[in-house]
Amino acid sequence: MFSSPSPASASVGAFSGPASVAVSGTHVWIANMSGDSVTELNASNGSLVRVITNGG
Repeated sequence: MFSSPSPASASVGAFSGPASVAVSGTHVWIANMSGDSVTELNASNGSLVRVITNGG
């Protein structure tokens, strides 16, 4: 799926109890149950786009 995941996506603590995944043509979203957040990744290279937290 990802050709070359970015080291940043693992080092920023973007995942906290991942529970489900949604995919579009350009992005991947991971729902983090423990972190009360959603992690957005670039589908073409696995790099972190952002982490959306409750309230933001």
